[in-house]
Amino acid sequence: LQVPSPLPRPPPQSLRTTYPPTSEGDFYLSDSDGCLSCSGGNAWLLLVVLLIVAMIGGLVAFVIFSNQQKRIMIFYEQNIDRLNEHIERLTAAVSLMQIISILNTTHTSIGGSEVPSPYLEFMQWFSFLTLDVVTIVPFDCMWEDQFDHLDKLLLQTLVPLFLLVGAELFSWAYQLVKKVDEGRSQHILSTWLALLFLVLPVISRVVCQSFRCETYDGGDNGDHSFLFVDSSLDCDSDRYGIMLIFALIMMLVYPVGAPLALFVLLLQHKQRLDPPGVDEDEAIKRRKEDAVLAKESITKFSMVYRPKYWFYEVYNTVRRLLLTSAVLVTRDLGETTLFIVCVGTVTLVIEQESKPHINQFLSAFCQTCCWQILLFILYLLLLDSDLTTEGQAVWISALLMVSNICLIVRIMTGVGARSELPMDPVSWATASAGGGIELTDFAVDNPLNSGGGGDAGEGGPRGPAARQGVH
Repeated sequence: LQVPSPLPRPPPQSLRTTYPPTSEGDFYLSDSDGCLSCSGGNAWLLLVVLLIVAMIGGLVAFVIFSNQQKRIMIFYEQNIDRLNEHIERLTAAVSLMQIISILNTTHTSIGGSEVPSPYLEFMQWFSFLTLDVVTIVPFDCMWEDQFDHLDKLLLQTLVPLFLLVGAELFSWAYQLVKKVDEGRSQHILSTWLALLFLVLPVISRVVCQSFRCETYDGGDNGDHSFLFVDSSLDCDSDRYGIMLIFALIMMLVYPVGAPLALFVLLLQHKQRLDPPGVDEDEAIKRRKEDAVLAKESITKFSMVYRPKYWFYEVYNTVRRLLLTSAVLVTRDLGETTLFIVCVGTVTLVIEQESKPHINQFLSAFCQTCCWQILLFILYLLLLDSDLTTEGQAVWISALLMVSNICLIVRIMTGVGARSELPMDPVSWATASAGGGIELTDFAVDNPLNSGGGGDAGEGGPRGPAARQGVH
């Protein structure tokens, strides 16, 4: 382990902080297992397996799609609402695990109590859902010199931009050769943004970590300032100065620019996404039949939400950034706890009161995810305040793990109720236990009861009977 020097005497308590561990030589740093050797192939085993699986999976998918393209497209058109619901639920679950894993990392890095088993192991099993490539691939073993925070920042911020530019150039060349204009640029941008928002908390966190330095008492040699997350990087060095300028630019591109760009693009279609002067049922019907919205791929970000919440994807992205990146502005455990408790509570209330999704079962699912985040935050508060015994902490840890497993199982099984009934998490839990909600008692005219299509895919009617709710 590398420790900055010189430190001729222990620093006073006012300046003392924990050095983030780093590895050097023939070792790389693993979040779960500490320093591991690059020799023996153990550093590359996971990367090789992932590459092989990705290549085989991509090849199989390409062959199947090439041979069954027509049947696949017919199946997609017939089940588009069901597929979109599963995608939204999976995205919500991935966001949940990202937020919880990053909150746990932030909490322990500033001196918070460690989460006991079995929930700690559960978070480690699903840590890959953070989609942080640098924690999976041993880049320290690829560099002759140490792979520091600047290298990580360059990798995670430039690769998405290169992919976007490459896809746009390929599309431009294809259209030039085929002499067609199919509006592929909009489709590429919307697809890129959808993928970017999955990894945006990780990228934004790396960017925000670039601004925090810690000062250490060097005795007679004066104070020394090092980057908090990478003590091998001197904050007084030219290398850090270059990194700081680059991080400021990337701050405008990712945590600020990406949500703002989506909002501006959606704002151009606000009148179509939320037609003025019509009720919600009619607005949803118009959106589905609007040829302009169908052509503009970017509007897909709003189609799963009720018309007046056309901007909700932007808010949801900001919520995730607050809990994973903005939390880094806090300096100690007390400030961090207060910040995440406030954000977790306020965002839960907003989610529960707005019920933004057209599919109210999906809204209840997202509310449950928000509850899970707040419960985890309160659990961290209990651990830090020593209000639980060791046995109680383990029991709560087990309950959190079981609740997460239930969410995962619910994603993989069943489609859920497609009613417009306002459904709270308690009702959702009842539906989960019973395999769904019988709609007959609440909305007799709901076309879903007869297996009909049409607006049912968007959640069904919003008549007085549907507004009674399940409480």
